This record gives sequence, C-alpha cells and structure tokens, in this order.
Amino acid sequence: MFDVILLLAGKGERTNLPYNKVYHKIRGRFLFEYAIDSFKKTALCNNIILVHDGYLDDYVSDKVIKVRGGLSRMQSVLEGMRVAVADIVLIHDGARCLVDEEDIKRVYYSTQKYKCAYLGKKIYDTIRNTKTGVIDKNDYILTQTPQGVDRKRYIKLLESTLKDYPDDVSLVEDNLCVFGITKVELVETSKLNLKVTVKEDLEVVEKMLESIDKVGNSIDVHQFKNGCGFVLAGVNIPYDKAIIAHSDGDVVYHAVAESIIGALGEKDLGSNFSDTLDEYKNVDSKVFMIFVKNILSEKGYTIINIDILVMLEKVLLSKYRSEMIRNIGLVLEIDETIINMKYTKGESLGIVGEDKGIVVYATCLLRRKRVYEKN
Repeated sequence: MFDVILLLAGKGERTNLPYNKVYHKIRGRFLFEYAIDSFKKTALCNNIILVHDGYLDDYVSDKVIKVRGGLSRMQSVLEGMRVAVADIVLIHDGARCLVDEEDIKRVYYSTQKYKCAYLGKKIYDTIRNTKTGVIDKNDYILTQTPQGVDRKRYIKLLESTLKDYPDDVSLVEDNLCVFGITKVELVETSKLNLKVTVKEDLEVVEKMLESIDKVGNSIDVHQFKNGCGFVLAGVNIPYDKAIIAHSDGDVVYHAVAESIIGALGEKDLGSNFSDTLDEYKNVDSKVFMIFVKNILSEKGYTIINIDILVMLEKVLLSKYRSEMIRNIGLVLEIDETIINMKYTKGESLGIVGEDKGIVVYATCLLRRKRVYEKN
C-alpha cells in the first residue's frame, strides 16, 4: 500500500486564469479530482494527502487528508510527508489530471524494489540548441510525476535540505547514499500524462474527458416452472423450481450484459441472439457476457463498476454471492472489487412476491480508455 501526496498549492499563472488551475472545473469537477480517481482505482492507495493553499478547507472526500502547503515545493512536500504513514509515498502534481492507474502501480512497485522511482517519457522529437545546433535526444528524459520514495528516508532529507529542488528525484539524486542506491529508477510512461500548464492544455483535457463516461441499466424478468434449480452468474442454485428460458436462463448474466450494451448504445441481446434459433437453445449465458466484453474492447471502453439487484422471494443467495461475483469478474476480466450484488424480496407482491419468477436489475458505469500511447 502507498500514500500519495497531491500537490495543489501554487498560482499556475501561465494558464492566465484568475485562480489556481487545479481548481478549474471540467464537467462539474475540479481538475485534480480526475487524478484522485486514478489513484483510488489502483486499490493500492491508502491515503490521499492534498497539500493545498487554503481553498479546499471545506472539501471532503473518501481517503482524503488535507494539509496546508509551505512557501516552496519542498516545504509543501514535507508538510504532506509529516502526515503520511505508508512506507511508500508517491508525490504527484495535481495538474497532471490524466495520470494512468497502471502507470501509478508501476511506479509503486518500482519504488518498493529500488527505494526511489519516477515516471518519465523519452523524447522522440529532434532537440535543437539555438546556439549549438542539434543535440542527442537519447541523453534526455521528460521527467513527470508520480515520483515514489521510501518515506522514512525521504522525510529525513526534506527536514535537512535548505535548497528548493524542482522535483523529488532531484533531491534524492543529490543524496543517493542516504537511500543506499546508485541511481533513481525510471518508469517510462505508457500513456499521455499531460501537465496542464497553459490554457490550451485545458482545452486538450476537456476534449479527452468529453463523453468519457457512459451509464447503462437493464432489467431482466423470467418466470418459474417446476424443476430442480437454476443458474445465476454461472452458479447452480438448488430449488424446486426452474427458470423458463430459451438459453440456460442465467438472469444475472443477461441483465449485466444488457446494461453494458445499453451503455454502449448497441442493440439488445435478443437482436444478436434470437430465441427462435436452435443454436442458442440452452446455451451457456457466458456466451452473451463474452460477446459484450468483446464489444467493450472494440469500442475502447472499460468497466468502472457494476451494481446488481436480484429480486427473489424464497431463495437466500447470500452464501452464493462471492462465487457469483467471482464468476462475473472472471468472464469480463475485471476486478471483483468493482462488482456489487444485492438482494431483496417482493413482500408477497407481484411475480417475485408470489414466487412465480425472478427479476434482476443491473447498472454499469463505463469509461473510455485512454488510447494516447507513446510513439
């Protein structure tokens, strides 16, 4: 686990805004909140420490700790380090709102191994010195954040340094012996990790975040018949009734799949898998889930979370919950922690309450993948 220090103090004058650029709102949210999302999604993030200038005194969010910044970058980092508790701390500029969660994890693991690591990008354009001409671009790296450090070693450096460094790896490089290392570790960024600096950068970010999220919901209803159980999310549920369906009747898989293709603006499952065709008779509904997973990939979206509500009168599903969630995660190739499943009864009303059938609701949130790969 790691703590992250998100640096928000500063003026950001080059954007020509009348306020600090990190407080610029896109789609109703502060710029820095998009970075917070990426850190939270890693599931490795312990605390998020916002080092701010007083503007966020009333700001409240899960996992967030707020501290006031200092007069310099190093002093601000020190204020954040003093409240950090994890052995590894990542330090990040709040203006880099598009940081990728996979890159965050790579910096964290490299810091675990090498005590200090940073995200950076190789230079692919030709570099020309206006006085001496072309220089060797292979000798240079564009340094980015997050930058990871061993907390106990780094706080000692911060408390003893009198110089204000441009970033954290620069301070470590001047004191490699304190860390017991010979160099800091470069983690080459895999995605666009733009730091908002000028007003044009805000326009780029707004376009990248435009329509980036999509929500879909679905309801699936099936009647019961006399039988010996049914299947939900790939789990066999024993009961004295069965589900009437052309396929195997896995209502959970049906609802989840429909919610995803609904968010993507695609036609429903019936349009793609007609219940008049024998080839789909008693078919494993995992086929439908794989179908929508492939559409997700083709359209460049990833699942942020899925919420499922199962309405069933007489069968208790709590003991099957973990296995059902695990199966959904496996077939969609997503983390189980972003899947939620709840249950309720019909209170003796309607098709559920009279134990004549089952109803499942599913809602999903999708996010467009960032496809701005390195050259």
